[in-house]
Amino acid sequence: GWDREWSEVARRPLMADRSLSARRARASVATLARVDGVEEGRIGAIGYCFGGRAVLDLARLGSGAGVAAVASFHGILDDGDGAEVKDLSDPAAPRVLICHGDADPF
Repeated sequence: GWDREWSEVARRPLMADRSLSARRARASVATLARVDGVEEGRIGAIGYCFGGRAVLDLARLGSGAGVAAVASFHGILDDGDGAEVKDLSDPAAPRVLICHGDADPF
């Protein structure tokens, strides 16, 4: 099952240092891209809650993100303060889908 204390401890350094979170996400994408049968230009990333913030930060890397698209489900929506942001108008930047339950009291 889910352990709230463990989750908070594991997340804390990534919440405090957005560049660490982005580096880990980018390293995960780069590792996946090296797997036989994976088409590098067709990788996508999805995330829920904290993972939603992580994939949005990945998209903020623009064409250097290594993903074609990201989807954030009930992700942490913020202004990206502290996140590296590239030119998102670049046609090679990832496409972004945000699904957020605005009326959810959580």
